[in-house]
This record gives sequence, C-alpha cells and structure tokens, in this order.
Amino acid sequence: MAPFSLGHYFQMVSQKVVSRPFLSSASNINLLMVVLPNKIFRRHNKMKLISELIQPLARVNPYWWFQTSQRVESKFLQENVIEEELNSEFRIIKVGGHKYFFPAISNSTTCRMIISELLSPDHPHQYITSETSYGENDIVLDIGSCEGAFAAVAATKGAKVIVIEPSRANCALIRKLFNEWQLDQPEIHEILIGPDSATMQFWDDPVNPGASRIVPEQFESSYPVAMLPLDELWKREKWPRLDFIKIDAEGYDMEILKSGKQLLKSLKPKIAVTTYHNADHPKQVKEFLESIGYKTKFKGILNTGNFSLRTVMLHAWHA
Repeated sequence: MAPFSLGHYFQMVSQKVVSRPFLSSASNINLLMVVLPNKIFRRHNKMKLISELIQPLARVNPYWWFQTSQRVESKFLQENVIEEELNSEFRIIKVGGHKYFFPAISNSTTCRMIISELLSPDHPHQYITSETSYGENDIVLDIGSCEGAFAAVAATKGAKVIVIEPSRANCALIRKLFNEWQLDQPEIHEILIGPDSATMQFWDDPVNPGASRIVPEQFESSYPVAMLPLDELWKREKWPRLDFIKIDAEGYDMEILKSGKQLLKSLKPKIAVTTYHNADHPKQVKEFLESIGYKTKFKGILNTGNFSLRTVMLHAWHA
C-alpha cells in the first residue's frame, strides 16, 4: 500500500467515506480507526493521529480543507504585478501602487507571502471576515504588528490604529511605511503584552520580521522589553472604546487574551486571533472567549507535517 497522505484523506472525504457530520461526532472515532488501514498508523500513536487530523478539520467549514495558504498565495502571485527593490536598508515589495518595507536581508518569498495574506480576502490568514471587520472612525488595536502592513491598510480605510509591537526593527519599518504612504503616524507601544508586569529579553529576526520573539536569556543581540497585561495598558491609556483587535503574537496569543479579560468584557471588541502556533490554543481560545460572551468561528487549516493539522485563526464577536 502506498504511504497515506493528506490528499488520500481528502479523497476519502470527497467520496463520502468520511463526512463532516462524521468528523464532528466523537462516537465515530473508533469506527474511523477501522475504516483507515492500519498501515496508515505505522510509527504513529493511533488516537493521537486521529485527534490531530480530525479535530482541526471538524472545527472549520469544509471550504477551508482545500483553500490552503499555498493555493491562495500562488493565485495572488499569478494575478498581481509584483515589483521588488533592494537597497542597503530595505527590501521593498511593490503591489497595487503601494510599497511595503522589509529588512534588506529578509527572504523575498516570505515577504511576498506576508503581503498575499494581507491582500487576499480568501486567505486562511486573512484577519477580516463579515463578522469581524472594521470601518471608518473605528479604533483598531494591532497586537503583533510586524512590518505594519495591516495597520497601514486599516489607516487608509479611516480607522484609528493603535500598534503594539515589541521589535525595535519592526517599529522602524512601521514608521517608514506610514511615512511612505503619507499617513499620520499611529499610536505605537513598543512593549510586550503578557500575564505580568515584567522585563523580558527580545530578539529581532533579521530575515523574517514575523519571527522576532522573546528569548529565555540575554545574549549579544537581544535587548530588554517591558511586558504589561492588556488590562493594565487599557487602564493606563484610558481607551474609551476598541472596535477591533487583531492578535498574531507567535504563540503568546492566549496569554494576551487572558491578560485583557476585563477590557474584552467591558469594550466587547471584535477579535481575529491566530491559533496555529500552539496545538492547544484552538480549544483554549474558543472556550475562554465563549465564557465571556463571544460567538466564535474558526478558519483555515495548516498542515504542519507528520500528520498534524492546525486551525489557523479564530474570529470572535458579540451578537
């Protein structure tokens, strides 16, 4: 028998060997273990494999089983004229009359991927949906702004943007981008959001701005960054309202949400939060937000390899 792949699994779905109601029913797990040949599970724990395949698929509309990031990014590259400049400071990606700035040594493919996520409405990593969107004069909080493209697009639509970005290098990119687009500079907080008030060591990834992160100890190219709970920042800044929060924080997304529980209960902003960095986050984020009155919807599937699937994003709103 040929090695089992995700494609084989989807073929079974399309042939109605496995249906979505089937996927949603925990009582059918044992039956699925019989339906799928034992050779599929060679060198894999059966129940762990079933869980890592079934749970993410059952969370999302079947549309997202096939609407992969790679498919959307390929379509984006085919349908758009993309120009690129490189100088000693920046790699500049030009799409649709706008320039987007990245570190000079950043990977060109990664930069184009980031732009496709932002500009493709049907991308699994797209933050805007019919339930979670913003409009003119809305206040948008961008936690984990990276190079600032999401924030800049929001500003062009008339939103007031508040940026939380701990990376010094990324904050320089954000300021450069807003200047280039002739936008008023956003309110920028160069801090981390987390469970406690503390000082953490942070490192800028020179190749991929989105991978800049907290490091466990100080080393030559790391630097200290203040951490503050979201509720504490809210009290300090006295924001009267927040209409939309975008969170993409390299695995700290759940801690950020929990640190802003009072803000979320009081201001009731719409939320788009990534859930693929940690296998436990989809369940944890959904349960937390629903416990404080939110409706939720998952979107997107990421194949991490080794028969492991992750749900890309959760959108949350109050009815």
